[in-house]
Amino acid sequence: MQLSTNPYQMLETRTLSSRVYGALTTAINSNNSIVSADHLDAILQRTLDQHLPLQTRTISQMPVSPWFPLAIKEAKQQRRRAERRWRKSRLTTHRQIYKTHSIQVDIVIKNCISAQI
Repeated sequence: MQLSTNPYQMLETRTLSSRVYGALTTAINSNNSIVSADHLDAILQRTLDQHLPLQTRTISQMPVSPWFPLAIKEAKQQRRRAERRWRKSRLTTHRQIYKTHSIQVDIVIKNCISAQI
């Protein structure tokens, strides 16, 4: 899969702002009439393309693991959600909910393993 991005971390903001300001100032001063929004957009796009050229990157997708089904992933997400809630509130009811989700994750994993055997 191909993805096109701009490397914003390489941007020097002072240089870009001075170039944008200069380009917009010359565009406004050169035309005595009102400058259209499309013209200003084209100037900004040209300046950004000079400073941040579009780069294409290849992203490889990982194959789905047959030993890690969606049921395990969802159970672990629920357990993490319950743990964050318990750690934030420190309530015993939230701790019990977290323990219940932990036991549920173990049960789901055991069921998946027994189904594979």
